[in-house]
Amino acid sequence: MRDGESQFAAALADRYAIGRELGAGGMATVYLAEDLKHHRQVAVKVLRPDITASLGAQRFLREIEIAARLQHPHILPLLDSGEADGFLFYVMPYVEGESLRDKLTREHELPVADAVRILHDIVDALSYAHQHGVVHRDVKPENVLLSGRHAMVADFGIAKAVSDATGAHSLTTVGVALGTPAYMSPEQATADVSVDARADIYAVGAVAFEILTGRPPFEGQTPQAVLAAHVTRAPVPLTALRPQVPANLATLVMRCLEKRPADRWQKAEEMLPVLEGVLTPSGGMTPVAPPTGVGSRNASKRRLIAASSVAVTFALLIGALFVFRARRAVEPTNLRVVVVPPDNRTGNAALDHLEVTSGYWMSRAIGSTNMLEVVPAATAHQLKSALEAKPSSEVVGLPRRVAIESGAGLVVSGAYLPAAGDSVRFELQLTDARSDRLLISINPVTISTTNLMTGLVVLGSRVAAAVAQRVDHKVHGQAKFSAPPSSYDAYRSFADASQAAPADFRETERLARKSLALDSSFQSARVMLSLALLNLGKYAESDSILHIVEADPSGLSPAERAVTEWTRGALAGDHATMYRSAKRMVEVEPSMTMLWILGFETARDNRPREALEIMERVDPRSIQMDGNPMFWESKTDAQHMIVRHDLELTSARAARRQYPANLCTLYYEAVALAALKRTSEAEQLLHLSADLQPLPCVTPGVLAREVALEMRVHGDSTGARRAIAWAVHWYELLPRSQQLAQRRDYAEALYAAERWSDAGRVLNDVCRETLSTLDCLGLSGAIAARLGERAKAKQIAEQIASLPYYPPRQEGDALLLRSYIAAVLGEKELAVALLRQSMGKGIYYSSILHRQADLQLLRGYAAFDELLRPKG
Repeated sequence: MRDGESQFAAALADRYAIGRELGAGGMATVYLAEDLKHHRQVAVKVLRPDITASLGAQRFLREIEIAARLQHPHILPLLDSGEADGFLFYVMPYVEGESLRDKLTREHELPVADAVRILHDIVDALSYAHQHGVVHRDVKPENVLLSGRHAMVADFGIAKAVSDATGAHSLTTVGVALGTPAYMSPEQATADVSVDARADIYAVGAVAFEILTGRPPFEGQTPQAVLAAHVTRAPVPLTALRPQVPANLATLVMRCLEKRPADRWQKAEEMLPVLEGVLTPSGGMTPVAPPTGVGSRNASKRRLIAASSVAVTFALLIGALFVFRARRAVEPTNLRVVVVPPDNRTGNAALDHLEVTSGYWMSRAIGSTNMLEVVPAATAHQLKSALEAKPSSEVVGLPRRVAIESGAGLVVSGAYLPAAGDSVRFELQLTDARSDRLLISINPVTISTTNLMTGLVVLGSRVAAAVAQRVDHKVHGQAKFSAPPSSYDAYRSFADASQAAPADFRETERLARKSLALDSSFQSARVMLSLALLNLGKYAESDSILHIVEADPSGLSPAERAVTEWTRGALAGDHATMYRSAKRMVEVEPSMTMLWILGFETARDNRPREALEIMERVDPRSIQMDGNPMFWESKTDAQHMIVRHDLELTSARAARRQYPANLCTLYYEAVALAALKRTSEAEQLLHLSADLQPLPCVTPGVLAREVALEMRVHGDSTGARRAIAWAVHWYELLPRSQQLAQRRDYAEALYAAERWSDAGRVLNDVCRETLSTLDCLGLSGAIAARLGERAKAKQIAEQIASLPYYPPRQEGDALLLRSYIAAVLGEKELAVALLRQSMGKGIYYSSILHRQADLQLLRGYAAFDELLRPKG
C-alpha cells in the first residue's frame, strides 16, 4: 500500500478496513473495504489529494449530503462521507458485477433489447433525481453499474459537489474534468454556469449512442477537440451506423443530442414511455420468432400475429406463470391470501431483491399448507409495482389495494429493516383486506444476508404457520415446503431466468441450466428449461427434460403441473391435451391472462363461438391485460372465423385505439376492411403501415400480402392485384441489407402475385444460404405444381413425407405443406386428408387457412368446407 493509502487507511481504521484498489478515475480512487460496524463490503472513494487541497471541505460535504438523500432502486446510495486526516471520502455499497464501461470494452456494442433495458434504468434514476433537484453532471458508462439484469447510476451529485465547493465549472479547473468530454453537453463544454437537468439528458444520448454503435457521438485526439465537436458539429445519424436500431429509439437518442437545451427532451420522465414501447414493441409482450424447422410457407404465416404458434403461446405461459401481470379487482374472499412483497427499509438498494425473493418463499410456504388459495408471488409483485405507478386518490393503503385487486381477503404485508451485523429483520402482519383490521402481528424474523436460504425457509415457515393458525386453529407448528431449492443462488438464477423470458429464450435456457447445476432437484427450473427449449426448437432436449419433470412432479405447484401437461401436448401436437391443460390453468389461477389463454386454445380447436364467450370475461384494459395486443388478435380472428366481419372491425378499431402505433393492430383492421370489401379504406391502411415499425410478427409487406389474399377470397380481384403489387414493391424498396432477411417473405409475395418463376428464382437464392430442407421444399413443390411440372411436384411431396420429424408437432407442418401441393395438383381428396392429418399433429384452425392461396382451390369441395366449418 502506497504512503498516501496507508495514511488514509490508518485514519479510517476504526470504521473501515481498507482493502484492494478497485479502480481510479479523474477525481478519485476506489477501494474495496469492510464496514466494521455492519460487517459488510463497501466501496470507499477517496478524492485525489490535489483536488482535496483545492476544495472547501465543509461545503463539499454539505453539497454531497443532498445527493445522499436520494433513495431509488437504480441509484447507488451514498452510505457515508467525511474528512479523515485531510482526505475527503465517500462510501457506497459494493456491487458485485461490472460497470457499463467494462461491458462495452468486452462487447463493443450491445443488443438493442439490452441497451434499452439499461437506458430505461438510467433514465428512471435521473428522473427521480431531477425531481428532487439533483443533477448528476457526469453520466457516463463508468458511472453505471450492472448487477444481474439491472443498472444503477453511481456518483450522483459528486461533480456538482466539487464544482460548487470550488466555485469552478470548467474542464480545466483544479485539473479535473467536471464531466467527461465524450459525454458533456455543449453548455458544460462552454462552462455555462446555468447547467440544468437537460445536460444529463444530453449525456444519456451520448451514452445511448455509444452502446448502440460502439463509439461515442464525437471522437478526437484531444479532450479539447471532443468538446469543440459537441459545440459545433452535428452527430452522424445513429441509423447510419446501425440501421437495425428501431426508428423510435433512434429518434429518442438524436433528440437527446440536440445542441440547444430547449430542443432536447425537457424532462427525463418524458423518455420513459418511449423506451418502454421499444422494450415491448407489441405493447407489452415481445413477439417470438417461430420454432426452427417449420415449413417455409407455414413458418412465414406463423410470424403473423394472426397465426400464433406454439412459441407465441409459450410466451403467454411464461408471462402468466413466472412474470404474471396484476389482475383486475375481484370480490375479495377469505379463502385467498396475498403476500405483498415487503418494503426495503434498510437504506441499502443492494437488498431490493429481497422484496421479490421473500415474497416468493412466504407465498410458497403458505401454499404448502393446502388450506387456502395463494395469489402467486409474481402476480403480487407485478400488481404492487403497477399500483405504485398509479397512485390512488382513495385513502387506502397499498397492501389493501393489492389485496382488493387480486381478490384476496387476507393480506400479509410489512417491511424488512437493518439488524445487527449482516442481518435484516422482517416485521410483518396479517390483515383482513375488507375491513382493514389487523388480525395478527407476526413475530419478527431476523435472517443473515450471508445465509439467506436458511433464513428464508424459516421466514416462510413462520408466516405460513401464522396464517394457517388464523384459518384453522387446529394447525400448530411450522409448515413445510414442497421441494424448495437447496440454495439461494439456485433460486436467484431461476428468478433471473423467468425475467429473461420471453424476450430472450437463450438467456432463459442458460439461467435455468445454471439453476439446475446449483440444485439438480429443483423441478421448477426444469419446467422453465423445458419450455425455453421448446420455444428454441430444441425439441429432443425439451422432451428429455420434460420426462424428468414428469417422473417426479411432487415439488410442482398446481400451475406448474398444468404447464407441464401443456408442454407435453405442444410437443405432441395434441390440441385436446393443450385445451385440457389450459382449462386446468384457469381452475388453479382464474386470472384474466389464463382466461385469455383458454379462449385462445378454444379458438384454435375450431370452436370460435365458445372462445368468444370466454374472452367476453376478459377486460383488455385491465391492469393485467393492458399492454397485450395479442388479446385482440384472438378475438378478431375468432370473429373472422364465424364470418362476423362487422364485429371483427369493431374489435380491430378498439385494438387500434388502445395501441395506435402498433403494426399488428393495424393488420387486424386492414383484414376486416378487406373482408367487408371496403377496399379504399384498407388501401389507406397499407400506406399508413409503411410509417410504422416492422415487428417480428408482421411487416408492411406481410400485411399487404394477407390483405390481398383476403380481398381475393371475397371476389375483389382488382383490389387484390393492387395490394399484392404494393407488397412486392415494398420488398423491392428495402435496402440490400434488409432484403437478405426478408427474401423468403419476398418469395411468398411473388407467389401470391402469381409470378411463379420469379418466386422460384428468389427462393433458390434463399435456400442456398439460409433455409432448412423443409423450408425450401414446401414452396418449391407448390411452385413446381403451379408451373405444370407435375412429376417434380409429386417427387418433392414424397421427399417431404420421407424426412424424419421430431417431435410429432413438426410432422404437422410437413403434412400441411403436402396438402398445399396436392391442392394445386387437383388432388382434392388427398389434400383434405393431409390437411385433416396435419390438424391432428398440431396445426390449428385460424383465418389464415380460410384465405391461404393454394387451399382456395378446394373451396366448394364439400369435405374441405366441412373441415373448416366452425364447430362451436
